[in-house]
Amino acid sequence: MQKKINCIGCGAKKQNTNVNEVGYIKDLTMDYCYDCFQLKNYGKASAHYHPSNYFPIKENSFVFVIQSIMQLDLLFDQPISRIQPNAKYTYLINQVDLLPKDTNLDYLLTNIVKLANKNKVKYEDIILMSALNKNDILNLKDYILNLKEEDIYLFGYQNSGKSTIIKSLTNNKTILNLNKAGLTQEVITEKLEDKNIYDMPGTFVNGYLAEFFEYELYRKMLPKKQIKPKIYQLKNTQKLVINDFIEISFTGSSNLNIVLYLNDFNKITKYNINNPNNYLNDQFEYITRNFKTFSKQKSQITVADLMFIQIDKEVTIKIKAPKNMHITIMESLLKWQK
Repeated sequence: MQKKINCIGCGAKKQNTNVNEVGYIKDLTMDYCYDCFQLKNYGKASAHYHPSNYFPIKENSFVFVIQSIMQLDLLFDQPISRIQPNAKYTYLINQVDLLPKDTNLDYLLTNIVKLANKNKVKYEDIILMSALNKNDILNLKDYILNLKEEDIYLFGYQNSGKSTIIKSLTNNKTILNLNKAGLTQEVITEKLEDKNIYDMPGTFVNGYLAEFFEYELYRKMLPKKQIKPKIYQLKNTQKLVINDFIEISFTGSSNLNIVLYLNDFNKITKYNINNPNNYLNDQFEYITRNFKTFSKQKSQITVADLMFIQIDKEVTIKIKAPKNMHITIMESLLKWQK
């Protein structure tokens, strides 16, 4: 059980000396720190913290590297095997429930395995799952209980679903599992029969929405349920503007089919590219980045934790977005949505 000196929501050590530091609470006998109390009861977040260092992992342990389906561009990027080389690793690709129901998961898994082997990744298994699916959680529980290792770590990027997984595995009702970056602050330990389950703080990703918007807004932009792909036929004289802070256009062809995976809260508008009006929010410093898509493979462009885009031909995609926003291009691991 988590010691009483720690917040039961985020794991941070409680303190009543500095309101600007993690774990602050006036009354140290309270279970939740101030930030977790506000988040749990009012859906408000007054601060953003993220640990600057990796927490130690025991030798001869078992590590689940957890990544959201929205983080496919970050697959196998974490230097986890260098942190603890004497451990075993299984990759959990979480939140597959966000994908359209007709997504070919076998095709996706095959491509992920190919990518892992190409990059010489050390792993025991690669599993597609949803932490919200009871059968997936039961299967994961059986998987864990059949391991010989006693120490089991949940390791991954922010908002990958680690806290939801540990809550579901151990029936813990107090850990917070909301779409807030940097929520878990210290290692939270729970028991699953004879296993020690460690929920690690999420690895911080630079350029995600939390750096640009307050929690009350960016949490609405993040996908929470199954995404219906939004398909646009775009001419090279047109552009798409998303939420008044991202502008997408292209060169190299007269027209283009572009598929956007993002939730329905986000506003998408098509404009003429020569329209003199500036439709972008003026609170940011913007830069335009060019991405040349692949000629023989479908391309996937990931824009922060907001969305990913599929392109089916060779063009140059021009994305105008706030400076330092995380944007990448890769060969698509998903089949093209018709």
